[in-house]
Amino acid sequence: MPGGHHTPHRSVRHVAPVAPGGRNMLHVSVVTAIEARDGGKLRRRAWPACVTIAVALALAGCAHPPDLDSRQYEALLRQSARSLQAHQDADSLAAAALFSVRGDPGAAAELMTRAGSAGPGRPELTILHAWICARAPECDMRPIEARLRAQEPENGISWLGAVRRAEATADDAELDKALAALAGATQARSYWTRLVVRLGEAARRAAVPAGPDAQAAVAGELAVVGLPDISVVSRGCASDRLTRDGVRESCRRIAATMLTGDTVLVEMIGAAIAMRVWPEGAAEHEAAREARRVYRYRSEVLSRALQAEGDEESIAREFAELAGLHEREQDLLVAQLERRGIDPMPADDWRDERPGSRAVQ
Repeated sequence: MPGGHHTPHRSVRHVAPVAPGGRNMLHVSVVTAIEARDGGKLRRRAWPACVTIAVALALAGCAHPPDLDSRQYEALLRQSARSLQAHQDADSLAAAALFSVRGDPGAAAELMTRAGSAGPGRPELTILHAWICARAPECDMRPIEARLRAQEPENGISWLGAVRRAEATADDAELDKALAALAGATQARSYWTRLVVRLGEAARRAAVPAGPDAQAAVAGELAVVGLPDISVVSRGCASDRLTRDGVRESCRRIAATMLTGDTVLVEMIGAAIAMRVWPEGAAEHEAAREARRVYRYRSEVLSRALQAEGDEESIAREFAELAGLHEREQDLLVAQLERRGIDPMPADDWRDERPGSRAVQ
């Protein structure tokens, strides 16, 4: 986060299934990156955590292909960004910005300004601009957030930056205000699938060096810039803050909105908050528990089906097709399962027994 040093934080994740050839599949589970700031630059592990949008992209690992080390992969991203900058359409410029953010976040933010001018009125580009701006010390997110609120006043994503800034300064009063503002939103749309499909397609058209893994590269880089802002809401609604005046009610409203979000990550954070702010046995608590169980079932059975199929190119094509019809990830999951003749709803007695599965909070 801009403006200071922060202790690395870890989000619990499901383990990605490994294909027979040893390649990490872009799987269907809630996964977040582990991030830290070191001298103002983003630092990640040599094999960074995969990010997911619950999709059927069985591509070559969402962080980077296993035959490249981190330096080689970052060089590949820089080359891809240069190729994309030769094009002037909004999606190419946005993909160039995304692939540039590790090495030069300031330049990436400028590219997003150009992308926004080339594609005015597109809230997904405004959201990506805000996420990238947060990585650039000289970039002020607030005008970008104001633009998103003008485009989509009902979208709570525009308040994530305010929550993050209040948390970064340890200002409880400001954090309470930011949560109250977020609680007034009725939607939580990050346009994740749209960004992966459109930016991945732009990269494919430009024949960037990332090649056939461009869509997976887009998903991996979106993890780095987007997920920390989303996960900050859970920390704002931590148990030790719920006794503050109005915070529990704000967090209840936030949880209800996040449970209708367009990404699985947003939904599952909403479920975790709901189970924290409502007592066990309350209808809201049990509904959140069931939402998490349903997601885990869908994640598990689709992951196994994709691993068994093993045809990465056809699965990627299917994802692009279905994502164009279903921008909400849970709807996309259902469509993928139904296409394979799999019931998208678990049996009443189904339980996820995988190690660590109970810890997704």
